[in-house]
Amino acid sequence: MIPALILTLVLQAAIPARLGAQAASAAPSSASVAPSSATNASSGTPAAPSSSPAALPGGFRGINLGMDIDQVKKALVADPLFGYRGDPDVSMLPQSHDYLIECAGPSYIQRAYFQFANKRLLTMILMLDTEKLDYFSLYTALTGKYGQPASLSPQEAVWQSTSVRLSLERPLTVKYIDQATFANLIGKAGAPTDLEGLSKEKFIEQF
Repeated sequence: MIPALILTLVLQAAIPARLGAQAASAAPSSASVAPSSATNASSGTPAAPSSSPAALPGGFRGINLGMDIDQVKKALVADPLFGYRGDPDVSMLPQSHDYLIECAGPSYIQRAYFQFANKRLLTMILMLDTEKLDYFSLYTALTGKYGQPASLSPQEAVWQSTSVRLSLERPLTVKYIDQATFANLIGKAGAPTDLEGLSKEKFIEQF
């Protein structure tokens, strides 16, 4: 999937310094309050500064993009949220000859896919249980932590950085993609079919 368009930030014009100085001199000194010392009118306590969105994560529960397959296997074995069974859950992609780990989950995760490229984790897909979680709750949590998505459609919300593409897709799937590695693979013949086609095939099998 080609990364979506980045939202354009609207910049407001600043008040010229000269007019600001005139306004400050005309106002009573008792009413002048510096931004850094602003207080809550009702409680008198300092106003909380606005927080910046957190950086996008490079993985989930200690499983990070760029890990080799042995590191991912070890993390899956140690995490009870994944029902990883070992080698029966590991297969090889027919075109690229890279590995794919597919496992179930006993709780919130119905199925999880870990796709490798050049022996490193490229994509992590988590298909979540819609009876235990819902799209709106996850969307609210993600926007609260990482800010507004770079793109939003009825099908998905996408957050992006230079290194990670994080998407929340309906009905309830979370995807992490290594941006740099994926961009390199797009330039190779057959890579988009191998990556996107596999995800579509696996998704259809869930019905």
